[in-house]
Amino acid sequence: MSSSKKNKGSKKQASFSVPPRANDEIIGRIGPNTGYRPAKRVVDELEHALNYEINSDAHREVVEKVKGGEVPRTYEVPGMTTDLVYGRDSRFELQNFPIPACTVQVLTDNEMGETDTKKKWTGGRAIMLSFLDGKAGSSMKKMGLFLLGECMLTRKDLWDYAVQLRRGNGQFVWPGYFAVLLCPFCANLAFPDESKTWIMAVQILRQEVDYMDGISGGGMSQRLIPRLCCKDCFLENLQPYEDDHPWGSYPNMLRYSVPGHEKLKRGNRLEDPCISAYLLSVLFENSGMSGAFSRLQFEALTKNLTARGDKARLSKSKTKENRGQGVIFFKAGKKCANCGKNNDDLKDSPGGGELSTCGGCSTVSYCGRDCQRQNWPIHKSLCKQIREKKKKEATASA
Repeated sequence: MSSSKKNKGSKKQASFSVPPRANDEIIGRIGPNTGYRPAKRVVDELEHALNYEINSDAHREVVEKVKGGEVPRTYEVPGMTTDLVYGRDSRFELQNFPIPACTVQVLTDNEMGETDTKKKWTGGRAIMLSFLDGKAGSSMKKMGLFLLGECMLTRKDLWDYAVQLRRGNGQFVWPGYFAVLLCPFCANLAFPDESKTWIMAVQILRQEVDYMDGISGGGMSQRLIPRLCCKDCFLENLQPYEDDHPWGSYPNMLRYSVPGHEKLKRGNRLEDPCISAYLLSVLFENSGMSGAFSRLQFEALTKNLTARGDKARLSKSKTKENRGQGVIFFKAGKKCANCGKNNDDLKDSPGGGELSTCGGCSTVSYCGRDCQRQNWPIHKSLCKQIREKKKKEATASA
């Protein structure tokens, strides 16, 4: 009898397609009647797809590249200016900074029949991972992670994140939800195991949107995405302060996890630090701190763009379309789209030279062929969009 049951179970598992279906196909159509308790078979198939991805040649190649000191791009989407992999040797310190009180919009899943709400963030402090090396490129590519705390990964978390990061009709295009499970340091993917502890952070994803006519610049939007870090990777790269430091070392840093939810705390420590990953990220969102932190970083982005010579402004109409999540339009000063050098920088460099414009779209510039080749995987789709837009406009005006 036991053998029969075992064979029956094996047959059911083997019924999933190889290669697996896309995650959006697995979760199916999402709507008000979907509910929040997926069928066991759906979660089984998501787990099957994740296991297949972990053992795929493509993912193994990424992991091997990271072991060799490279910083490959994986799961990024067109227009994304932020890297998901930082590398094994990415040292960081913890920085404590204030997040001022404000009223923010808490985003919900409208397709599930939920309505966005306003939330007053009463103010508080947060911890940012401030990286000390520049291996992953410029600050636009290597955004600091913001600490949330410790958690475990459950099977249901796979469904929750697959639903949260599914393809939508909005301007912001999420990477696949595997990006949540991808350790920024070693690039290994997390697999559900409630006996294992992960450290969760959130990362700012910035994405270029709606290039404006004939301008070397465009638009930029941002969202926060949860990231699971291997605890060993996290602690190996942490440059701690003294052990008795109030927040600059482990485990003292956990005092700042799950902000704004005192019911889950006992003094400065969590009663149960190992809550599920998705619940931890939901608490962060519903506290209002997510919106307050995002606003603070968006204001910093606008100032940084202006400081580097770009003319940046907040688009009220696009921000409204983006459900309150800011969209910046900016006119970029002429500089290399890959390394950020301008003509003055090139004059001071050996051999001199000056920037050349992309022959396809005429909206971005490069300091040389090497930078153009390195940036092409990122710029390719945008270049095509701009060329097609110009072609349509030329046809319409003819």
